[in-house]
Amino acid sequence: MLNLNNLNLDIRENKIGDDGAAKIVEGVLKLLNLTILNLNIGKNEIGDGQAAKLSEAISKLLKLNTLMLDFGRN
Repeated sequence: MLNLNNLNLDIRENKIGDDGAAKIVEGVLKLLNLTILNLNIGKNEIGDGQAAKLSEAISKLLKLNTLMLDFGRN
Protein backbone atom coordinates (compact mmCIF):
# COMPACT_ATOMS: atom_id res chain seq x y z
CA MET A 1 0.00 0.00 0.00
CA LEU A 2 2.93 2.32 0.51
CA ASN A 3 3.50 2.31 -3.26
CA LEU A 4 -0.08 3.39 -4.01
CA ASN A 5 -0.16 6.29 -6.47
CA ASN A 6 -3.91 6.87 -6.86
CA LEU A 7 -6.44 7.00 -4.00
CA ASN A 8 -10.17 7.68 -4.25
CA LEU A 9 -11.75 7.74 -0.78
CA ASP A 10 -15.40 8.72 -0.34
CA ILE A 11 -16.48 8.45 3.29
CA ARG A 12 -18.90 11.37 3.49
CA GLU A 13 -21.68 11.33 6.07
CA ASN A 14 -20.09 8.77 8.39
CA LYS A 15 -19.58 10.87 11.54
CA ILE A 16 -15.92 9.87 11.84
CA GLY A 17 -15.19 12.99 13.89
CA ASP A 18 -11.74 14.11 14.93
CA ASP A 19 -10.63 10.59 15.89
CA GLY A 20 -11.39 9.24 12.44
CA ALA A 21 -9.76 12.23 10.79
CA ALA A 22 -6.62 11.60 12.85
CA LYS A 23 -6.50 8.06 11.43
CA ILE A 24 -6.79 9.44 7.91
CA VAL A 25 -3.88 11.79 8.65
CA GLU A 26 -1.80 8.80 9.82
CA GLY A 27 -2.61 6.94 6.62
CA VAL A 28 -1.93 9.85 4.30
CA LEU A 29 1.50 10.34 5.84
CA LYS A 30 2.38 6.79 4.75
CA LEU A 31 1.39 7.31 1.12
CA LEU A 32 4.31 9.38 -0.09
CA ASN A 33 4.04 8.08 -3.66
CA LEU A 34 0.52 9.40 -4.25
CA THR A 35 0.12 11.40 -7.44
CA ILE A 36 -3.70 11.56 -7.39
CA LEU A 37 -5.86 12.00 -4.29
CA ASN A 38 -9.64 12.29 -4.34
CA LEU A 39 -10.85 12.64 -0.76
CA ASN A 40 -14.50 13.28 0.13
CA ILE A 41 -14.93 13.57 3.88
CA GLY A 42 -17.85 15.98 4.01
CA LYS A 43 -20.45 15.81 6.80
CA ASN A 44 -18.20 13.98 9.24
CA GLU A 45 -18.05 16.33 12.23
CA ILE A 46 -14.35 17.07 11.76
CA GLY A 47 -13.09 20.11 13.66
CA ASP A 48 -10.79 22.86 12.42
CA GLY A 49 -7.76 21.39 14.19
CA GLN A 50 -7.95 18.02 12.47
CA ALA A 51 -8.79 19.65 9.14
CA ALA A 52 -5.58 21.69 9.48
CA LYS A 53 -3.58 18.56 10.33
CA LEU A 54 -4.96 16.79 7.27
CA SER A 55 -4.02 19.77 5.11
CA GLU A 56 -0.51 19.66 6.55
CA ALA A 57 -0.23 15.94 5.81
CA ILE A 58 -1.40 16.45 2.23
CA SER A 59 1.19 19.19 1.76
CA LYS A 60 3.90 16.58 2.44
CA LEU A 61 2.85 14.51 -0.57
CA LEU A 62 5.53 15.90 -2.85
CA LYS A 63 4.58 13.73 -5.84
CA LEU A 64 0.91 14.78 -5.72
CA ASN A 65 -0.21 16.52 -8.89
CA THR A 66 -4.00 16.10 -8.69
CA LEU A 67 -6.05 16.82 -5.57
CA MET A 68 -9.82 16.74 -5.24
CA LEU A 69 -10.87 17.49 -1.67
CA ASP A 70 -14.34 17.94 -0.18
CA PHE A 71 -14.59 19.01 3.48
CA GLY A 72 -18.11 20.36 3.09
CA ARG A 73 -20.35 20.76 6.14
CA ASN A 74 -17.98 19.70 8.89
